[in-house]
Amino acid sequence: MRTALHLVAALTLALATTALAQTTITFWSHTHPPMVDLNEALVAEFMAANPDIRVEYQVIPNNLFFEQMIVALSTGTGPDVINMGNVQLTSDYIPRGLVVPIDLEASGYESLEQLRSEYVPAGLDGATVDGVVYGRPSEFNTDMLMIYVPDLVAAGYPEDWAPATWDELGEVAGNLSRFDEAGNQTHRGFDLVYLHAGWYANQLQVFASQTGCRFYNEEGTESIINSPECAEAIRIWADMIYEYGAADPRLTAGESTVPLQDYISGTVSMTFVQPWGMELVREGDPERWANTKLVPVPQVDPENPINRVSGYYWAVNANSNVQPEAWRFIDFLASHPGRWLIDVNFLQATADMDELAEAEDFPYADQWLTTLEAGQFTEVYPHANETNEAVRAALESIFLANADIEQTLETLKVSLDRVLQ
Repeated sequence: MRTALHLVAALTLALATTALAQTTITFWSHTHPPMVDLNEALVAEFMAANPDIRVEYQVIPNNLFFEQMIVALSTGTGPDVINMGNVQLTSDYIPRGLVVPIDLEASGYESLEQLRSEYVPAGLDGATVDGVVYGRPSEFNTDMLMIYVPDLVAAGYPEDWAPATWDELGEVAGNLSRFDEAGNQTHRGFDLVYLHAGWYANQLQVFASQTGCRFYNEEGTESIINSPECAEAIRIWADMIYEYGAADPRLTAGESTVPLQDYISGTVSMTFVQPWGMELVREGDPERWANTKLVPVPQVDPENPINRVSGYYWAVNANSNVQPEAWRFIDFLASHPGRWLIDVNFLQATADMDELAEAEDFPYADQWLTTLEAGQFTEVYPHANETNEAVRAALESIFLANADIEQTLETLKVSLDRVLQ
């Protein structure tokens, strides 16, 4: 009896010791249902393969994500592993020492050159400052124009119509819009997402990349948002509202979990989409996806196309006490590019992504790769969250109140110069 009790006591002690010895990694991401589902699956698989490590995964609502993450890391209360956009990462997190360079040994690489060889040439650029790499890409994004074909046909346009310029888009989108007897718009031919500041700034960059607009000068010492190039970029967007009657931000659903809800619900005929957005439409309304086509976004200069490129990267908190384990976990997340491609529609910029077996079933694979070839990373600017919030406020005054673009940009310049102080 005593022997049995001793065995039970010893087993209990062993289990308690094992539990106490278990390392805990905390991991935060923004809300995107397909991504969250795969994250949860990979977390479970990682813990099964690494019983000495526990991963606590938390999802932050999109409209709170950027502010909550930067505050948490700045106050030493943030997670061990973050998933962050390249602009925020290179403009705020890296300069402020909030994240650490990649631990190559813990990630399973002998050299930085070996790691780089696994990605397309620009794959790690969104997490690189002064030649030092701080993150692994979780998604690599660019934009295409998503069109619901039945709306085109009903308005008398051929199924294969695609706009080369923004004016062509505006003219057709205006004809696809619908209004009630009182002149109130009930359907939008083309519109974008009016959500949080990051969405406003990122979508503006689609136009800005083509017009040559920059928020700040190359030295990062002064805002040049009041330039003719930035006025032109904003006017392209504003014209969709006021010139062509295609868009109306007052009608947006503002759904942070499903930001493409307006297109899915059928209240918008055309909008921008990134690779991950295809899955949202397919899950939201299979019939609508079956009648959707994707074409390149219009251009200011169709002979010399420019497409915006952006990305999200996994990185490790500089205050983390489990940095080697955190990098092991990130390497595990990054080692399933085929699943990210099919389950979430995330391009991870791997050098062999076009050779993945899953690529054969990836919608518009060739078109996405062609679009990426003409891609440019968005401008890296300081204090991204503050900058984006100021840009959002200015854009809303233009889009909602038809404020004068040039005058608004002069005021915005003052705000952005203050951000630099």
